[in-house]
Order: sequence, then C-alpha cells, then structure tokens
Amino acid sequence: MKKKVNTKACFGMMGISINSWKLKFTFTPTQKNNELLTELDEYIAIIGKAQESDGYLQTQIQLRDGVDRYENRKYHEMYNTGHLLISACIHYNVTGQRNFLNIAIKHADLLYTIFMPDTKHFGRFGFNQTQIMGLVELYRTLGDKKYLQLAEKFIDNRGKYEVKHHTTTEGYPIGDMVQERTPLRESNEAVGHAVLALYYYAGAADVYAETGEKALLDALDRLWENVTTKKMYVTGAVGQAHYGASVNRDMIEEGFIDAYMMPNMTAYNETCANLCNAMFSYRMLNLYGEAKYADIVELVLYNSALSGISVTGKEYFYANPLRMLNNTRDYNAHENVTETPNREPYLSCFCCPPNLVRTIATVSEWAYSLSENGFTANLYGANTLNSHLKDGSPIKVSQETAYPWQGKVKLNIEECKAGAFSISLRIPKWAKNSKLTLNEEELSKSLEPGSFVKIERKWKKEM
Repeated sequence: MKKKVNTKACFGMMGISINSWKLKFTFTPTQKNNELLTELDEYIAIIGKAQESDGYLQTQIQLRDGVDRYENRKYHEMYNTGHLLISACIHYNVTGQRNFLNIAIKHADLLYTIFMPDTKHFGRFGFNQTQIMGLVELYRTLGDKKYLQLAEKFIDNRGKYEVKHHTTTEGYPIGDMVQERTPLRESNEAVGHAVLALYYYAGAADVYAETGEKALLDALDRLWENVTTKKMYVTGAVGQAHYGASVNRDMIEEGFIDAYMMPNMTAYNETCANLCNAMFSYRMLNLYGEAKYADIVELVLYNSALSGISVTGKEYFYANPLRMLNNTRDYNAHENVTETPNREPYLSCFCCPPNLVRTIATVSEWAYSLSENGFTANLYGANTLNSHLKDGSPIKVSQETAYPWQGKVKLNIEECKAGAFSISLRIPKWAKNSKLTLNEEELSKSLEPGSFVKIERKWKKEM
C-alpha cells in the first residue's frame, strides 16, 4: 500500500519555529534535456574564449577602447563577477560538468590576487555586491576557504576608507549611495541604492551562515527590521525614489530615502530591488527558521516581483510605482529612462528580466526546508517534492492547491520512513481563522498567523 496522509490547511496555515534551517533540499533536474545541455556547452565555450589567460573576464571592458580593467567601479565588474560565479556553480551542481566551473575558478583566483591585499585603489571597489554571494557559493561548491575569506574581505572594506572621489569613483555617486560611510557591523539603517544594499546584506547573510560571526547577524537583524518595517511598500517593493538624498545628504539613485517616506506615483521600486528583498529574507529564513521571513518572500513573489513581467513573459517593468498616470509624467525626460507606462520587450539596462526569471526558476528551492527530523513547507503552490530527509530517508510529498486564489492547501505524503518525523507548515501573517485537518479530522492546535505549526508523529498507511 502507498503511504499516504492528507494534511489540509485552509488559510492561514500552520506553524512552530524550527531552531535551525541551515540545510536545504537538493533538487534533481527534472528535464535532463540534452539539447539544452549542448546549447549551454556552446555558450560556455564562447565565454571561455573571451577569458584572458590570467582569468580576467569582463567583456564590457575588454571591448571598450581606452578603459583598463578595474579602473573605475562604475563599470560594475564586481556585479558581473557575482553572477558568473553563481551561474557556474549552479551549472556544475546540476550537470556535474566542470567546463563552466573552471572558468569561474580561474576568474575568482584572479580576484583573490588583486583584492585580498589592502590597497587604497581597490579597497572601495567592490560596491556592487553580487561577488560576495558568488564567492560564498564557490566556497560551498569547492570547500576552498580563500573564497570565503575574500567574500568577508569585501564586507570588511565597506566603511573602512575615506569617502572622497578618486580615480576609481569618478562618474558615480559615493558615500551612502554605495554603503561606504558606515561599516556593516555598525549599520542601523538601509541607505543608498536599494539593489546594491540588499545584495550586500544577502551576501553578508551567506558569510554569516559559514562563519557564525554574531556581529554580522546583529547588523543583519537591524537592517532587516529597518527595511521591512520602515522602508517597504505593501507589495514588498523597496527603493522609494529614483533620485534623492540619504540622511547624510549623499546623493542616491534608485534607492532608500527617509523612513516612512513612501510616495506612490513617484515610487521607484526597481524589479531587481524587490527580488533582492526576497533573497535577503530567504537567507534570514534559513538562519532563523521564523515565518516572518517567509511572509516577506511570499509577499514579494506574488506582488512586486510578478508586476515586473507580463503574462506572456516577454515584456518587463524596470520600475514599479504603485500609481501611474500617463498624462502627468514625461516618460521620455532623459535618455535610458526606466519608468515606463507599459512593460517593454527590451530595457537598455537589462538587469531586471534575467534576475526575475532566475528567481522564478529558484522558487522550487525556497518552497521547502529541512528541519532536524522532518521538513518544513515555507511556500505554497501545486508541486511534488521528491527528496530525502536529513537522516537520508526518502520523502515524497504532493501539494494540491489553487493558492493564492484559494486558501485551501492539501499535502499528500506518498512516501516516507516508518519512524516518527515532523512536518511544519507556515500560517501566513495575513491569514485569520485558519484551521488544520489531518485525515479529515480537525486538529485542536492554536494556529497563530505569522508562525509555523509543527506536527510530529508516525505517519500511517492509508487503509
């Protein structure tokens, strides 16, 4: 007989906090499309040909006359590096092939040589912080601690040097715009460019997960509270203004301004910033196992993330104001304008479309987490989980739901171990008067919105 238990939740949902969720499920690729793999190999070969002998790989510099490598941070070399490292690690973990990973290793080794030493020229360089996440991912993939050390170095350099223009900063705002006035461990307020800040925080959360440094976590706690309680819209969107000033009167763009200053029509709310808000909260969820972080992830995914893409998947918003009136704004006020009344098939700054689709592709890894002896459902949506618990025992669960249009969720446990284990289910913060049934019998547990409910038992075979 098939082992099957029906667990139903009518929203809200369920919950008890888990002490530590540092583990996550590993998902096996389901398509295994050899044509896609062959196509990827062709692209990777092209990337490899572009890489220089010492590992440098930044085509926006290599193809630009009169600009040298790591000459000016405005060219966002660190941003491109981070995405390169992350994608190479994912490619290796999914395919087992090292062709892309070897390119990433060669590039990261060059970064270590250049940026690990203390130099005035490079000390302020790493302001667009995806490289921190990429280096931690490379460390997790290879186990080489130098990549983790370099990731931490980029954190340590913020707020370490005098804030004034020099050769590497000309042409781009300085100070709070790029989080360089205050060291992260002393920070209390989210400032500056929202994407740069939230990638920074997400990277720092990755570093904390590996080092356990309390000062980092304390700062991340303060910054998460500041973002989500004082500078976030009801849609989970962040970055209140296209242009503005920080509390230190530094010029900022596409970013955070004063607390509770939340304009609707002039809100910027870049799609990337909203996605980064979810990425940061997901990492905090992994560190704490508290439902409030998953609530933010869900809020973003269904609102300020999806607003950035059309139903066809071919048109995009860069900015996502809450109110838009076509007859009151000049949408052609300057070159490369990013606030448009309609989603566009192409954006001159093309960061948001790939960031959005990669996040959608990643959501399956966010849906469930491992607990000490069981699993936790963080997000809801029709799916099948086929994986293993921490002790190596198989777990297969199907989820049936019309969420978010309807609040009923049904979990069918189709394969599991014979011994007792726990299932923890999230009750969204917005959900009131929820109920939980097990095999059609209502459980008497108190279901508190914004928490997890934990059920631990031996799951019986259906007769």
